[in-house]
Amino acid sequence: MTRFGVAPRNTRELQNRNGKGRMVSDDARGLSQGWIRPITGLLLVAALALTSCGTGPEAAGTAEPDGGESASAHGGEDADDAEGAGDAQEDETPEPTPKPASSEGPGENLPVPEAPDELYEDSHEGAEAGMRHWFDLFVYARNTGDVGPVKDLSHEDCLSCHKMIETVEEVFEGNGWFVQESHKTHHVQFTDIDSGAVGGVFLLDTSDFEAYWDNEYHGTTEGTDDQVWTGHLDFTEDGWKVLSVRHEMPTQDSGEEG
Repeated sequence: MTRFGVAPRNTRELQNRNGKGRMVSDDARGLSQGWIRPITGLLLVAALALTSCGTGPEAAGTAEPDGGESASAHGGEDADDAEGAGDAQEDETPEPTPKPASSEGPGENLPVPEAPDELYEDSHEGAEAGMRHWFDLFVYARNTGDVGPVKDLSHEDCLSCHKMIETVEEVFEGNGWFVQESHKTHHVQFTDIDSGAVGGVFLLDTSDFEAYWDNEYHGTTEGTDDQVWTGHLDFTEDGWKVLSVRHEMPTQDSGEEG
């Protein structure tokens, strides 16, 4: 294989409890100033009762000093606004913009391909899903240089996996990268193996890719359909892990002997 192979915040409602002003009759005001003419005892009692309604302890309890509650309420509101502004400033931090791999450089801030649910099922379908996912992660590594996810899906004993991953690492260490779309696997024929693993043969349609080395364009390789590959996987407590993956190169017939 050559170097270039395959958060809503609650707000508090400010409630004003200002007492309603009471209207005092002219008769009541006249009594307080001492200039009203004599009136009957019944009217005097009524006037005194009306005056006491506005000055009793119950009424005094509802009165608020000027600026008392308003000042404290505004003070609390200012504190909440300051805290809310800090939260909003944190929430408004922009997410990094994904940047696909291109002639200008490798991909940046690209999402890691999501693992399929079948990857954690002990079945042939789960093994097939694991093999497809491995190639998705491999292409992701070629575009970004992030080999961590494909390493995690590779069994520690998978020498062919590590060889392919090392090739990607070498390219990025040489200031290179790839621009590539995903591969497609099909016609998967996996069976149980004596060792307890699952494996077999499948066809791989590889995509075109551009290769860069030392920050310069190195060339374009055309994809190939129906490449014959073999793969083996082992089911672990973390789901399926790839034990081996290999491109089976076609053999050249030497012709009839005779």
